[in-house]
Amino acid sequence: AERILYSQNKHTALKPFLLPKLDFHTDSTKQFRDHSIFSKSINNWQLDINPIINSMYGLVVDQNQHIEQYGAGFQLRLTDQNHWTLETNIAYQRTSLYDTNTDYQRNIPHYWQAVNQQADYSDYWLGKAYVSYSPVEELNVQLGYDKHFIGNGYRSLLLSDHTAPYPFVRATANVWNIQYAWFTALLNDYDTQLPTLPVRQKYLVAHHLSWNVTNWLNLSFYEAVLMSETDSLGNSGFSVHYLNPVVFYRPVEFANGSADNVLMGLHGKLRVGKRIHLYSQLILDEFVLSEIKAQNGWWGNKQGIQLGMKVFDGFWLKNSTLILEYNHVRPFTYSHNTPLQNYGAYYQPLAHPLGANFQEALVVFKYYYQNWDVRFRSVAALYGTDNSSISYGQDIYKSYTFRDGDYGHTLTQGVLNKLVSSELQIGYLLHTKMQLYAECTIGSRNIWIETQKQTQNYIQIGIKTRIYNESLYK
Repeated sequence: AERILYSQNKHTALKPFLLPKLDFHTDSTKQFRDHSIFSKSINNWQLDINPIINSMYGLVVDQNQHIEQYGAGFQLRLTDQNHWTLETNIAYQRTSLYDTNTDYQRNIPHYWQAVNQQADYSDYWLGKAYVSYSPVEELNVQLGYDKHFIGNGYRSLLLSDHTAPYPFVRATANVWNIQYAWFTALLNDYDTQLPTLPVRQKYLVAHHLSWNVTNWLNLSFYEAVLMSETDSLGNSGFSVHYLNPVVFYRPVEFANGSADNVLMGLHGKLRVGKRIHLYSQLILDEFVLSEIKAQNGWWGNKQGIQLGMKVFDGFWLKNSTLILEYNHVRPFTYSHNTPLQNYGAYYQPLAHPLGANFQEALVVFKYYYQNWDVRFRSVAALYGTDNSSISYGQDIYKSYTFRDGDYGHTLTQGVLNKLVSSELQIGYLLHTKMQLYAECTIGSRNIWIETQKQTQNYIQIGIKTRIYNESLYK
């Protein structure tokens, strides 16, 4: 889908994509794997039901530790050919602890809390669902439980799909060369200021404007505000003023005298020739031009930059995609005076999985041939962590008031961590409608914390339904 949208100069930053309606007429020449396990047409409605299967087994070679992932569920999709679509995915999963890092309140990256955690495995629910309505071709409204991603790269500094799914309402309008999306979401998070770590609710309201200036240039704007369920006085933290889809949030924040967390972002892409797309993102959590010019390491210079290149069919290799990308985010970006109002949810960052105070370079290569696909990813990152109660700006769940002074803050300050992670995945498509693949994954993850090194070399094989973009490397 991505390759087609790029070639047609469509809006490609907001994901999941709103794909064109499909032709549901049965083709008797299709193979079994191209049909749903259960399919029924009633008037203009089409119902498809398919199972979700996950059975993966592997080994961490260095530690002789087993990796097990297995689960089952179902996918239901109901749609007419004009306006309505309903889709739900529900599965119960069991996984070994190696690839979940469930070391904080039974929390599982990409998902939420484990419903059953034992010494060597965790059980959890995997789910997403939405109802979509398009009264006209140019307008779509969705109500659902899912994740979002904004950007053209492998990572996003604005909003990524690293965290758990959440309830949301989203409206998307396409007029001329402009796409405008507004959405609000209800999030859960831990209140890390209290020793009992209670789960609290918080709210995300955001809008995204994408403008295809020409057939080779796109410019986009993103703005988001995070609000906790109550303020410091116990009053409701949600402001209805942010629900206005045509206002800028920063002036509203000042007018209300609130301490909400507002972030702004700019991003775009530039097509060079037919196959090369250059893209970039700039995230602004706080911006004071005089402090930036002074170059004195003011703690409030909270910004991040992404630079990347995406090449389709490069080196005369058809059906291939190459991504080269660099990201860096300054200390204390996404954090807040009150940790519950940071730019995170479910004790996971809403943007880059490393949080802040890092720089990262990565290469991703994907190749498809008939029913085979090959995916390779290599990541190198530097990030600075804390070694005391002082915050060096990487942990967005620690209040920025714990910083060491106002000036002299540099990128990757604190305890220096070096990460090199590589992974090769080979898959074979077993069933198109189910998105069921036979997979083999080989990977290596190395972390140097000052002079100490941690190494994990692993291999995993099995079959799985691909629902979310997930990896053993967070």
